[in-house]
Amino acid sequence: MRTSTYSMLAAAALAGAIACTAGEISYPVTRGEEFIATLSGANENPPVTTSGSGLAHLSVIDDTILTFNIAVTDMDSTILSHIHAGDGATNGPVIVNLFIANTVNCKQNADTALVIDSSRVGNPTTIKLIGAHRLTNPSTFLVRIAGHAGSTPSLNGEHSATVTGTTTFTVPVDVTVAGTGGTAQRFTLINVTSPRCRADFTGAIAQTQIRPGNLTLASIQGYGATPRARFDSLVSLMRSGNVYVNVHTRANTGGEVRGQIGPL
Repeated sequence: MRTSTYSMLAAAALAGAIACTAGEISYPVTRGEEFIATLSGANENPPVTTSGSGLAHLSVIDDTILTFNIAVTDMDSTILSHIHAGDGATNGPVIVNLFIANTVNCKQNADTALVIDSSRVGNPTTIKLIGAHRLTNPSTFLVRIAGHAGSTPSLNGEHSATVTGTTTFTVPVDVTVAGTGGTAQRFTLINVTSPRCRADFTGAIAQTQIRPGNLTLASIQGYGATPRARFDSLVSLMRSGNVYVNVHTRANTGGEVRGQIGPL
């Protein structure tokens, strides 16, 4: 899937001009000045270990419109994407919003946090809660464990859980040393119709166009007194490699993959 996505983008970017026909008259449609950014976790500052990757293709048309397409592979719960000012060694300010999700988190807590008594050795391991008659249907649910100490491996994090009693449930982890304490909180998926909220999403997360009048963030105001001047400054930064695309996810809110924008 990755090869297919990238190949289509690369083919479109390298096309340069497309011949169109109106009646018997053929004329070229100029794609404009092309730019590209290869996105990876290694490009983050500091680097992020992730299986995700991406490609951003941008085009300046008639010196007045900036179009862009951002495609990713193996990405879970994309929440934001921006153009930042800065070189490869700098974490710079956001100067252009490319994508903002409807919600910051694709997962939402559904229940109050329940106190954990202990975890038991096993695969799957059993988690026992303090209190009685806490667990009800559904028999399977998503759980977020926090503050649980002593288990090997650590059980803190998100798991698929199965109810085994009113105060017990199992998670599919091979625990060799039991632990105690912490909390367990059931949560449900929201935005389930949005593919960007699914694990291992591959595809386009954003594609649209930006005109000078869209450049309104306070952080870009210093790049020009007028929309036209700010647009020209942005294009100049893209030509010199002094801006980058950053894609943020629920797991890596500071950025999961990024890449410098440069001429194609």
